[in-house]
Amino acid sequence: MNKPIIRTKILHLQLRDPLGGDFTLLTEFIDGSIKHMLYDGHSSYGTKFPLSHLGMPRGVYLPVETKYEDETMEEFRERVIDAIREQSRMVIVRIVENQVKFYQP
Repeated sequence: MNKPIIRTKILHLQLRDPLGGDFTLLTEFIDGSIKHMLYDGHSSYGTKFPLSHLGMPRGVYLPVETKYEDETMEEFRERVIDAIREQSRMVIVRIVENQVKFYQP
């Protein structure tokens, strides 16, 4: 019997590398662990790339745990965004909203 998978999207970034290549970084909370996944392109599919493709200095990594016990999801998101802005060779093109809002007349 399979246990249910608990999955929550934390962050969705559209990135661009120095050569103009488009990439997507997804950060998700899956069964108690934080996972970062990098794909090429800005569409709903793409080839998975290693996180080293972000071009961060050796020994610098994206966070995979909370910094302190009561850190909020928004604070964690900001830490990931700051790490990309300050340490990655890629630039953030767009932060995709996690919550889709529909017009309700």
